Amino acid sequence: MRGRCEPVLLILADSGTQFEYEEIPLVKWGEMKKTGQIIPSMFPYSVVPVLRVTEKTSEKQNEFLLGETSAILSYLEEILAPPGGMVSLARA
Repeated sequence: MRGRCEPVLLILADSGTQFEYEEIPLVKWGEMKKTGQIIPSMFPYSVVPVLRVTEKTSEKQNEFLLGETSAILSYLEEILAPPGGMVSLARA
């Protein structure tokens, strides 16, 4: 079965975008849920993958989170596409 974050990783790697990847093993995820560490401010909709975007401007640093693969891919398509172009993922 294809993982939910695989398309996100592929589009980021293909675009040459620098990113940090953090993997949470299933056992650790279960422990985090039991101890109440899975909160909306860190994991929107209590799911993975989550894309944490940090925008640095000369004045301040903004950060926001996107949850769910389709929302993350839509955002990446918008910001990574060249003007007048499209970023797309091919599926076999």
